[in-house]
Amino acid sequence: MLLSPALAISAVLFTLGVAGVLFRRNAIVIFMCVELMLNAVNLTFVALAQNLGVGGQVFVFFVMAVAAAEAAVGLAIILAVYRHKQSVSLQRLLCSARSWDCSPLRTRRSSSATGHGFPLARCRWISLFR
Repeated sequence: MLLSPALAISAVLFTLGVAGVLFRRNAIVIFMCVELMLNAVNLTFVALAQNLGVGGQVFVFFVMAVAAAEAAVGLAIILAVYRHKQSVSLQRLLCSARSWDCSPLRTRRSSSATGHGFPLARCRWISLFR
């Protein structure tokens, strides 16, 4: 396999993963996007191992071990949160915490515009990053 196409595919996969983490609100989808980014990095290591030696392929095994541990712990945390809150929507989880100041947005859009059945809310924590 040639180096340039493999690196291009890896860059596209990594970009899709970053976009998914930034724009999605569902914890499971975000988790899958992180796994996609790890696989893109693995593809880069394997592609570069052709030119630089076997070190990249050895490092892939370590990344796969970390990804497997992350998958086990991450899914356990997501399942525990779902059992407790009955939702994996990050907006709902962040705004339902007692310590956050969540107030409805004063816009013309109604709460049904989100399609989730809960009002649009502005959290103090989220407003730090806007």
